[in-house]
Amino acid sequence: MKKNISKIIKNYPSLLSRIYNRLRLILIPFKKIEKYVPEGTVLDVGCGYGLFSIYLALSSKRDVIGSDLDKDRISIAKKASKNINLNNIRFYAKDLMDDMKNLDAIIMVDVLHHIPYKKQEILLKKAIRSLRKGGKIIIKDLETKKGFRYYWNYIHDKIMTMFEIQYFISSDNLVGFLKENGFKIKRKDISNFFYAHYLLICEKE
Repeated sequence: MKKNISKIIKNYPSLLSRIYNRLRLILIPFKKIEKYVPEGTVLDVGCGYGLFSIYLALSSKRDVIGSDLDKDRISIAKKASKNINLNNIRFYAKDLMDDMKNLDAIIMVDVLHHIPYKKQEILLKKAIRSLRKGGKIIIKDLETKKGFRYYWNYIHDKIMTMFEIQYFISSDNLVGFLKENGFKIKRKDISNFFYAHYLLICEKE
């Protein structure tokens, strides 16, 4: 299969999952993020329907593990990957962080702002312990600087999550925390007109 995310979506079993992933394609620059993900064993935390996990597995020699607490979404992700006949990807409906060691990369795409601040720190510390030396945490989230894009995203996320509380963390605060915990950081601005994305590529020293 060609390296084309839109073709992956055709293998999803339900109309809802296909529509949801089409919207994700508009909002999230997967191709820009993928180029920073190393080969090896990769854990995609909060993978949802598994679109990015499947793309990572197709795009290179990676052993991809997708985890999410939503059992229904994981079930759909498993069906989609099975339809593509992938043998280098696994999905689990649970938190795997305590069980993983010597990972090459951990991915968090729009995950942190759905997690309360104290639990964010716990999750990140678990991720640090799960990585090998030289491994990477790759975090894509939305910037907290006030302006049109911030408020547009805030409203959008409120609607998409049925008005859940959001816990945005600025890229500056996140960089500070990770540097204190032994990481070299590269920061990339991958914003578009509507959304102020930031991407952090964090290498464990």
